Amino acid sequence: MAIQVRYIVHDDFDGTTDGVGTYRFALQGREYEIDLSPANLTRLREALAPFITAGRRLPKSSRKTGTKPSKAATPRGRPGRRAAPPTPSGAAQMR
Repeated sequence: MAIQVRYIVHDDFDGTTDGVGTYRFALQGREYEIDLSPANLTRLREALAPFITAGRRLPKSSRKTGTKPSKAATPRGRPGRRAAPPTPSGAAQMR
């Protein structure tokens, strides 16, 4: 017996399901994600076009994201705490 799983993505604006894709945009340092049909994606692009044309595109290297360190980079997922480097077995830790 085969099991088939289907994910149906609904347009966040009007609920349609045909050709819906997920798109990201940012404003004032906050990132957003929205699922839109092709028609609503066109509406969004047309609404933003005058502002994009008047704006300045920043180089990727100067963009500040404000991301948190990954849980793998910090012990027990606590931000701001780094794991101590591994010590050879039997060696005493000196501080």
